[in-house]
Parts: sequence; C-alpha cells; structure tokens
Amino acid sequence: PHPAVQERLGRDLAAGEERYLEAVVREALRLRPPVIDVVRQLARPAVLDRWRLPVGTLLMVVPALVHRRADLYPDPGAFRPERFLGVRPRTYEWIPFGGGVRRCLGAPLAELEMRRLIGAVVRARTLQSAAGRSERAALSGTALVPSRGARILVR
Repeated sequence: PHPAVQERLGRDLAAGEERYLEAVVREALRLRPPVIDVVRQLARPAVLDRWRLPVGTLLMVVPALVHRRADLYPDPGAFRPERFLGVRPRTYEWIPFGGGVRRCLGAPLAELEMRRLIGAVVRARTLQSAAGRSERAALSGTALVPSRGARILVR
C-alpha cells in the first residue's frame, strides 16, 4: 500500500528511467531480506569491542536487524526507496544476501528478476495488499517469506 511509490515508479518506467525501480528493489530487500542470518566461524582469533574471540567461535549477523538500525537508516521502519537514489548501498550496511566475498552468488540474478517482475507489473497494473496492511514474515527453511503468501489485488 504505497500509492505514491507506485505512481512515481509508473511515471519513471514510462519515461524509460529505471533508477527508482532499482531503489524500490533495494528498499524492499532492506525491509524484507530473504536471508534470516549469516553465520561465520572464525579461522583465526579476533577482538570484537572488548571481547577476545578464539578460533572456531561462531558469529551470526541478522540482516533484518542491521537494516533496522536508525543510525544507518533514519526512520528504519518506513518504506522510503528515495534513500537509495544516487547512493550505492555500503557493503556491510545493506546485506540482504550476506556480504563480502561470501555474498550469495545468486544475488544479482535475484535482483534482476525483482526489477523485471516489478517493472512489468507496475507498467501494466496497480497493486494493492489484499490484507490492507503488511504481512508478517515467516521462516521457510533459511529464508523469510510472507506468512500468508503475499496476497495482492491487481487493478
């Protein structure tokens, strides 16, 4: 339920401009990252803040928590694609597919598919949540998915 976003996206796409579409995809992935956590095991000792961590320590990063940090994303609960216009997400601040050298190899394909699908649907129709509000996320394997199947109305 973001009619202003859909309207702007429709206008930009009609003009052959896809920067806002890319920002919409990035913002959607920020708010609803497909990966619930990223776990790494230390291959060498490390110091994290005041803690000394030995080899073998497991570290876990939760992308959804990183993406909700107000110091990184003002008004973190709001869907504001504009925050990604003209700005490349920083490597360890936007991590819907993990980060660094072990980032998911399929991430570029997933982002391309999202841009193409959202672009095609928005060019043709207006979307509205069937529930009238955002759906809660549910865990499916290691991915987060809409709890009720993401029912939408296409007009």
